[in-house]
Amino acid sequence: MSQNPKAASLTSAATKTTIATLSNEILTNPASGLAPTESGPSKLGQLTALLDHPLLSSLSMKSLTLLYCDILPSYRLRQHSSNEKVKKEEHKTRVFENRLLTAFTAFVGKLRRDDSKCSTRCLLEVVKSKEGCNFYPQIIQTLVRRSVKHSDIVCKGLGGIVERDRRWQASSVIIGEVAKHCNRGWKDGVKRNSKTDESVRRLVKDMTRVNLRVTKEEVEAAKVLSRANKKKGKKMSEVRKEVEEEMMEGDAMESKSNIIRWQGETLDSLVRCYLQGMRVGVEENDEELVGV
Repeated sequence: MSQNPKAASLTSAATKTTIATLSNEILTNPASGLAPTESGPSKLGQLTALLDHPLLSSLSMKSLTLLYCDILPSYRLRQHSSNEKVKKEEHKTRVFENRLLTAFTAFVGKLRRDDSKCSTRCLLEVVKSKEGCNFYPQIIQTLVRRSVKHSDIVCKGLGGIVERDRRWQASSVIIGEVAKHCNRGWKDGVKRNSKTDESVRRLVKDMTRVNLRVTKEEVEAAKVLSRANKKKGKKMSEVRKEVEEEMMEGDAMESKSNIIRWQGETLDSLVRCYLQGMRVGVEENDEELVGV
């Protein structure tokens, strides 16, 4: 028996209201939002269950993405053991982190299995806002592979991340996955199909927007630091400390020596991508990459 259109409309409107209410309550109090309720699933669990709703899957997916972008910490979560003895306040934090990691794991798994445009945009939003979050490399891997099906969304999204990357960690991960994608697409000099070939070309072009930020002087300072690391003695320890302090990256407090290393790894992957393409002659007129 077919469902009454008016009744279906009312059900849809009520569910949208539920999504808005749950999202607001979780944002207001994340710890309470992740805790089990008297009726069973947590508020976040109730919202996650709507991912399987035939009409509201996209809306709930977008809502959950915004929630995770807001409540995920800037550091990687780890699953804490219940046997560890800690203070009461720290125990609450660990319980919250365990619940958050479990929920986020399920959410990322769902998005990686669903190759729709909506899930692709949501994955991009996560890696844009939470660099280095749990499953970051796996998400990037999924996005790079989806460049065959959703070329515009993925190439523009990942290219934008690389262009704005201040610390070079994200660029290193992204271009490393692009290099692997190139190897899969151009293995043994044979293109698998035209869509793969096109996605590889677009990804390589977009990756050339990397922002080189390490100067010659900073490279020399990194060499001094490297020599200091190899020698023992109080005097060299003092030199090492001075160099490290001079090489901190402003507000990000990131060591320039790390940035130099990430930059080197990134450029190495990018050059290999380009040369792999040149080897099979798919970049015949690509003047944009000449300066790489």
